[in-house]
Amino acid sequence: AEVVERLLPLSDADAAFIRPFADVRLSNWNGIEVGRLSAVALQAQVARG
Repeated sequence: AEVVERLLPLSDADAAFIRPFADVRLSNWNGIEVGRLSAVALQAQVARG
């Protein structure tokens, strides 16, 4: 989702739709949060050029 946001021109509605997929909550079978998937590595790589 982060790659799509950075590389494609999106309308406000499209950007709002795709934004939650860039930071995903991981939970176990009890619903307890055990981690997150985010685009931090991609952001760091893009920032370095």
